[in-house]
Amino acid sequence: MNNQGKNKKNGKLQIFQKFLMLVEENEFKIIKKVMPDHLEKIEQKIDTKTREKLEETEDEKEKEEIIKNAKLLKLKLKNSFNSNQLINYHIGLSSPTEFISYLEWNKQVHLGALKNDIINLAILATLKTILKENKVLDIITVFQLFFTAINYLCIELQKQNIERLQQVEPMLMKREERESNRFLNTYPTIAELIDKKMGDTRSLNCPTLDELNDMVSEEKQEQFIREMRILLKKENNRRRGKR
Repeated sequence: MNNQGKNKKNGKLQIFQKFLMLVEENEFKIIKKVMPDHLEKIEQKIDTKTREKLEETEDEKEKEEIIKNAKLLKLKLKNSFNSNQLINYHIGLSSPTEFISYLEWNKQVHLGALKNDIINLAILATLKTILKENKVLDIITVFQLFFTAINYLCIELQKQNIERLQQVEPMLMKREERESNRFLNTYPTIAELIDKKMGDTRSLNCPTLDELNDMVSEEKQEQFIREMRILLKKENNRRRGKR
């Protein structure tokens, strides 16, 4: 594809992305109302994939990294649900160097869905040859074509986002380092506890506030509470649209 054709395609994908961002808040409201256990089911899928990866390696450091990545992905998804924002289009919700791996994961999800869509379309086409004048079948086919198109566009959009981020990855890594240092300097006790819990290979669960509180030593309890107050105040301000 030449540059002109590529730019035209990218422009259409950006329009599609803006459309997704317009509907994302309502999408989360619908998901939370219609499928209250949706996040739990996604986490279960992450656990299954993670266990499969763990079975493929004997290296303890690699296992620790696999588990930590799974926990980070769960944290991103929880953050996404709490903020009603799709992770794919809000890089601030994620650590930049891990963001590309999330986009790859999301692309694979849509690839799996697209494969199912193609199978469904093949079945519908076969039924159409048998039931030629069936209006219900026509309606189902239209909806299936719509879902197929959405999954295809999402895959192409993720490819574009991955390519775009890879081009600026060195800059993002520097930004991540600055943000990491800022967090470590502001919340040293919390950062230490989270790092310890994220590296714990005995569980795939994300660290909870109660677990962090149980882990903190008596001499650091006061500092921990002080850092939590700052962190919670910052989060409340963010939700209210303040800095």
